[in-house]
Amino acid sequence: MIVVASVPHVGCRTAQPGPPSSEINSANSAADAALQAGNDAHRRGAFDEAIVEYRHAAAGYSAARNESGALDATINLANATQMKGNYDDAYELLFEVLRRAEAKGDRPRQVAALNALGAVLVFRPDAYVSLQMKSGDHSAHTGHASAAHAHHHEPPTPTSEITGTATSGEIAHDAPALLKRAIELADFDGNRAAAASAMVNLGNYYADKRYLPANRESYDAAFSHYRQAYQAGVDGGDAELSVQAASNMAVLAATWCESAGKAASLIDVAPDTTQDARSRASARRAAVLRSQAHEFAADARKWLDVVEKRLVDLPRNNARTFTTITAALSECRAASTPDAPAVPAQAKQLFADGMTLAGELNDRAMYAEASSGLARAAELEGDLPTAERLTYDALNAAQQTRDRYTLYRCQWQSARILSRQGKSDAALAAYRRAVATLGDDIRNDFVLGNGNQRGRLTFRDDIAPLYYELADQLLRRAASDQTAGEPAEALVALRQARDAVELLKGAELQDYLQDECQGVIARQKKQIEDADPTAAIVYILPLADRTELLLSFYGGDFKRVAVPVPQKQLLRVVHEFRRYLVYFASDEYQISGRQLFDWIIKPIESELQNHNVKTIVFVPDGSLRSVPMSALWDGKHHLIEKYAVAVSPGLNILGAGRPRRREGFNLLMTGISEERADYPAAGNPTYPALPYVPVELNALQN
Repeated sequence: MIVVASVPHVGCRTAQPGPPSSEINSANSAADAALQAGNDAHRRGAFDEAIVEYRHAAAGYSAARNESGALDATINLANATQMKGNYDDAYELLFEVLRRAEAKGDRPRQVAALNALGAVLVFRPDAYVSLQMKSGDHSAHTGHASAAHAHHHEPPTPTSEITGTATSGEIAHDAPALLKRAIELADFDGNRAAAASAMVNLGNYYADKRYLPANRESYDAAFSHYRQAYQAGVDGGDAELSVQAASNMAVLAATWCESAGKAASLIDVAPDTTQDARSRASARRAAVLRSQAHEFAADARKWLDVVEKRLVDLPRNNARTFTTITAALSECRAASTPDAPAVPAQAKQLFADGMTLAGELNDRAMYAEASSGLARAAELEGDLPTAERLTYDALNAAQQTRDRYTLYRCQWQSARILSRQGKSDAALAAYRRAVATLGDDIRNDFVLGNGNQRGRLTFRDDIAPLYYELADQLLRRAASDQTAGEPAEALVALRQARDAVELLKGAELQDYLQDECQGVIARQKKQIEDADPTAAIVYILPLADRTELLLSFYGGDFKRVAVPVPQKQLLRVVHEFRRYLVYFASDEYQISGRQLFDWIIKPIESELQNHNVKTIVFVPDGSLRSVPMSALWDGKHHLIEKYAVAVSPGLNILGAGRPRRREGFNLLMTGISEERADYPAAGNPTYPALPYVPVELNALQN
């Protein structure tokens, strides 16, 4: 999701009263010129240039003893720094501005700093930690704001009572508290523009919640603040503010429309049966989600119409370029379904307009985004040569910037288009470049969000598919090499496919923990096929057109088996298997369990026997991790009756092959035996009691 923080940069400032001096006047004039140059560069999207100019301006104003000018330049410097993704530095600059503005009693700059600090924390909630560690103060920024600070809406008290240590200490780490304080002070001073700007950022805070029926209040709260900011912009004649607020509403609605549609499609994976209460409840919940998706689509359509109508009111600057491309992306989200991505005609026109604007401004990052969007449209229409040409243009533009997000997306798109054209060598090289660009050092930044130009990414939607497509390409290469009578080359490709999957598993763990754990994983890495001579490692890779089973045996022997079962078909049976295991005390799970056995075990059973396998270690993915592989049924026996069964999120993650002590362990065993409901008001099912959990725990203990 792409939303825009609202932190207006300020214009030139006149000299403050003081002793007349030609040196002071000269310093002020030079600082004014630098500030104006910085603002011009900021509007073009040239943030590095803007940062240099703002630093010159701040230094010049300080030399001229123009405190207000120095604070304005520093606020703009922090804004440009944030746009580069350097949240910690932006926070440190703004915290100093807030401290100085409070000490000086400068209400307008205090409001601006509060608003800007809140905007930083919306995108990076832990941005304050770096400053805390530098200062060695582990208390000033960690205390929780009181309810009075965070949520009160009483008329503000005099300045001396609402500024000072309570603001800079107690709430300086709390985005909503900072933004609400900014709104209070701006309203008290009658500064509607500043209040509306903070409203946009407060809306961004609530919009950051991911789609869940239980999070609907956050959606409504975000829309409420955006609407207020939009109306303030309209009433005050501020076209940029009103379009920005309308754009953020469109982005939020389109994103939730897409998410609700995906959630409904996942429920629809289960068989459409109505003979039991839980199936009917699932059908009702899917209907509710589809209804919400239509509602969100209507909201997106309404505000996209507003944005597209009012774009012409904006100056031809970076903000207009960004809003144009954001509108195009929202059009795509609102028009797409989980099974049918779309780039409607209006989105194509907006992408084309964005390319023109970005070209005028020499904004290479935005040019790459727009060109990539048009390439995607051509790809979906089947015009692959045009898609390849436009993607090449986007790649050239992205390589001229430091925007690695855009670069890896363009490389990925190039790989996909090359693959569709049968250019397998070039496609494989492009996939590898995309994975390298996404590498360990920046993947976590992508997941956490990188700059105002990006919302937080989701691992499953924005990162995992790249690894799967790389593995798919390598598996196809292995099959081709095997057919061509080149088993050595096929083995190399299989190993590389295995490594791609393991890299995915490590990245997934890093995403889950929100921590840089790849170094630890790399240090633990062993040759996983050497863990046990009687063990086989089975990777299950559900792909769009088939399911791949990749087997690794002791000594480095690899086998690949492709089962003609598409991902959707496999997941439908997985969901059915899990549903009957969880909800029904009957043998009906054996029907789907037998089907899964036939798809996953039967095709590899002869290989397991040939290698004298006694233990199967499964490395499943997605929904397959939610079912017990030991319960697969061959018609007479469960899999656990024939093999020892283990499941791992990834063998490299666990450091396979490391010997472990087998005595002296302390185990924590937990289980829930009582009935539980998971958000029943949202239409979710109630989970029945599990009366045998205490018996099982007792048996394990004894």
